[in-house]
Amino acid sequence: MTVQDLFFSLPLYQKIKLDKTHSELISDFFHYTYQIEGYNPSIGENTSFIIRRNRHFGTVTSNYEKYNGFHNIELVCVRTQELFKYFFILQSIEIEEDIYESSLVKIGQYPSLADLEFSKLNKFSKVIDKPSLHEIKKAVGLAANGVGIGSYVYLRRVFENLIESKHQKSKILQGWDEAAYQAARMDDKILILKDHLPTILVSHRSIYGIVSKGIHELSENECLAYFQVLLDAIVMMLEEEFKLKEEEKRLADMKANLAKIHQDLKKS
Repeated sequence: MTVQDLFFSLPLYQKIKLDKTHSELISDFFHYTYQIEGYNPSIGENTSFIIRRNRHFGTVTSNYEKYNGFHNIELVCVRTQELFKYFFILQSIEIEEDIYESSLVKIGQYPSLADLEFSKLNKFSKVIDKPSLHEIKKAVGLAANGVGIGSYVYLRRVFENLIESKHQKSKILQGWDEAAYQAARMDDKILILKDHLPTILVSHRSIYGIVSKGIHELSENECLAYFQVLLDAIVMMLEEEFKLKEEEKRLADMKANLAKIHQDLKKS
């Protein structure tokens, strides 16, 4: 996890139990002075932000209890000067003398995670049906509020539907083995469809075997952890479809313009 993840990916109320492995993350979170990158929905693209804190700590330390308490942090967009507001609590509890258990929780933000994601997802309305786009947004909204299982159910269905759409296009091709496909696990299905899916999705296909797990096997936190992986996979597939549509449109426009030029030349 990075500082950018804390602001732009971490759902509300998802507790991060801090240990020694988080020392660099927490040091950056409370002391990092350079610009970070993130999505600004008002301009529809990634841009740079400056971190502005309400509390300042002089020296960097790995003792998390130093940062105990409420933290109101603002991100200032360098292009628009808009303020993104975030509210965190770092809680350190002394369980034994000089031994603390610490955790970090994001308890509020504006714009919300859902606002950030919805703006990015709207462009895919040209390449996905309305019910599926609605389900993605529903999933994002639930995950942004820390609802793991419910968000995962929606997103898993969309992911499976997108894979199935690739299957439907592939099974009419010569040499297709439908029996082998139907018997395959999710990660193997992705491999079978490799020519029709993003390369990075195919390379990391073993991760998506989790899609086949029953909901009763997964905890809320596991669902939230797998949620981002599934969302990224869905966005990659939609991005590929979107680019293909854009290329087809540009090609059609070019052909129309060439035809018009030929007609104009004939008239002259």
